[in-house]
Amino acid sequence: MDKKMRKVFLYIFDVLMINITFLLVLYLHYEGKPPFDLLLNYISLSVILTLAKILIYNQFKLYNSILEFASIEELVDVVGAVTVGFVIEIVYFKTTGMNLYFGILFFAYILEVAGIASIRFSYRILRRFRLHQSIVRLKLKKNLIIVGSGATASMIAKEIREHPDTHGHLIGFVELDRSRVNRSVSGVRIIGEVHDIEAIVQRYGVKEVIIALPTASKKKIKEIIKDCKRAQANVQIIPGVREVIDGQVSLSNLQEFGIDELLDHKTLELDEEKTNIYYEDKSVLIVGGGQIGAELSRKLCEFGIRKLTLVDIYENRIYDLQNELIAYYPNVEVDMIIASMKDKKNILDIMEVSQPDIVYQCAGYTDESLLESNPEEAVYNNVIGHRNVVEAAAAMHIKELYYISSNLVYDEASMIGGTCKINEMIIDGLNHSNYNTKYTSIRLGQVLGKEYSIVSDFLEHIKEGEPLYIAHKDVERDYISISEAVKVIIECTLLSKGNEIFTIDMKEPTKLYNLAYELIEMCGLKPHEDVELRVNGLKPNEKLSYERPDKYESLKSTSIDHVYKSKLYLVDYDILQQELSKLEASIVNGDENGYGTSLININPSITRELLPDSIGEKITSFEKYRVKHQKYKEVK
Repeated sequence: MDKKMRKVFLYIFDVLMINITFLLVLYLHYEGKPPFDLLLNYISLSVILTLAKILIYNQFKLYNSILEFASIEELVDVVGAVTVGFVIEIVYFKTTGMNLYFGILFFAYILEVAGIASIRFSYRILRRFRLHQSIVRLKLKKNLIIVGSGATASMIAKEIREHPDTHGHLIGFVELDRSRVNRSVSGVRIIGEVHDIEAIVQRYGVKEVIIALPTASKKKIKEIIKDCKRAQANVQIIPGVREVIDGQVSLSNLQEFGIDELLDHKTLELDEEKTNIYYEDKSVLIVGGGQIGAELSRKLCEFGIRKLTLVDIYENRIYDLQNELIAYYPNVEVDMIIASMKDKKNILDIMEVSQPDIVYQCAGYTDESLLESNPEEAVYNNVIGHRNVVEAAAAMHIKELYYISSNLVYDEASMIGGTCKINEMIIDGLNHSNYNTKYTSIRLGQVLGKEYSIVSDFLEHIKEGEPLYIAHKDVERDYISISEAVKVIIECTLLSKGNEIFTIDMKEPTKLYNLAYELIEMCGLKPHEDVELRVNGLKPNEKLSYERPDKYESLKSTSIDHVYKSKLYLVDYDILQQELSKLEASIVNGDENGYGTSLININPSITRELLPDSIGEKITSFEKYRVKHQKYKEVK
């Protein structure tokens, strides 16, 4: 039963309990023969009285309580709410002339307390039986502590104490404030402060530490993680403060420390109400089922979309995701399709069947070294495939399409930057030649946590005890985690008016060397002692840092931290389309000269080293196109 249905059930149950308990007491008091006029009088007053009591119960938050965790605090709330209702009932009966023995009212009050409380506690007992959990405590599996002792920590503590056979034995809380040590919160003692966490772990044989500090700074979280790892304890972290506010915190959604804890960026919080309204009952198509596409799928399902269609070329990647989404979001129609965006007709057919309101184009190869080793395939997939998707959206009159680009577009000489640049030009050309679809580009920084990202590579090396290789101590990038990237995509969707580019610019990028250093420490190891850090030099065309966006474009700030917007280019799509067709034909026919010439004509900045040697100096500038294009000029 979901949260909304539980509330409806509780409302109905409480309405019945309020009236049944009173009528039962009348029936017993008058030995089965209550006066008929008394019954009629009560029925005439019961509607207003019942409504008043329900409003009081709501004020006492009896319908916000998580039924799985109902305990003494909820019982106190029930008694308080029913007592206030009891006083109002006495006054109401007196003012309306309905005179009853006080004993009748008091006995009805006792039964009402018992009834209102019983449903809330019986749910917990029934849930245990349903999950085959014994009410008798079993042998405890592990000792654990919770860092923090606020409302969030108390909620987690309740679940642990009520399910010790599943979660283990809670030793106590550990606090940031020394003055709170030795106090008790919800029956659990605060056994020490965070500075003593290593000693506490050793003293009590703690196997797991749960960090329940949703508002703490990332710097403080990092310090605690390092202390726990040095003590060889596993670490779990509650989700962000938004989940706490929404009452979604439980042990089932704790997570191990990850990329968000490594980066010092301010965490972006989505406006839940605004986002729900925007996505409610919409059909969404996501092209690309990698970690960005997968996380975006989860988030959009949370926000009440009607249908999700996800297209990816890899079966294994979307199989598990499909099962997950169907299990967690039964109200969303989920359709997973194995297809390549290089197949133009297939993409068009998919859009015709799925009829999406919004399309997110997340697909494309992203490993620079592999792309440079296979330039024809890189261009065929990333450029021609992208063109197929956005042209299909125009043909099917899709309302909105968002291209997930990269701020590496400023490094046009690279294969990733060069192809992203061309893709943005395609988006711009269609914006000016097609008025049915609103096109927007969203440039993310380098996403950490993706497959083949630098952090996943580092973690693998740390696990194997191998050195970490850094190109240069001063290499810096605009890094962003997967979760933050998806939040940025959603926020940009809400802000977009079409014909725009949204760009992440951290202003103070993260140094890769510092990132690797902290990652080693957060794994409980010592840099240069347990894990070596080696500098192996920059690769060809690799830069210490990429050009800043504001060097080329007039950026305007948005309501999103570190995200700026600018207008797209000036592109004549008819001319660009002709050159794209030549590019596709040359790749399909294996014409290296034609492929290189077309690619350079479209984007003259592509590094010639990535192209066939035979191209040489035969390339002519595509003057007619380039005059129209006017690199990085903002449309006023």
